[in-house]
Amino acid sequence: AGSDGCNRLIGSYEISGEGIRFSQLGSTRMACQPDTMKQADAIGRQLATVRSFAFDRQGALLLETDQGPLHLIAE
Repeated sequence: AGSDGCNRLIGSYEISGEGIRFSQLGSTRMACQPDTMKQADAIGRQLATVRSFAFDRQGALLLETDQGPLHLIAE
């Protein structure tokens, strides 16, 4: 579970070694500011392409997609 800045996200994931895949992703459908909605839609699309993960020195989760790193900000 998490948030894309507008909506709550829910779904499943599978970890194998350093690989990770998200599936059965769902979200609420709240109305937010246009820029926030655009960001939320992009995050949903990118989560479907996540292939690996790591943690940085501060312990933040790093997700790697087919298109490069997915930058997340913890709240």
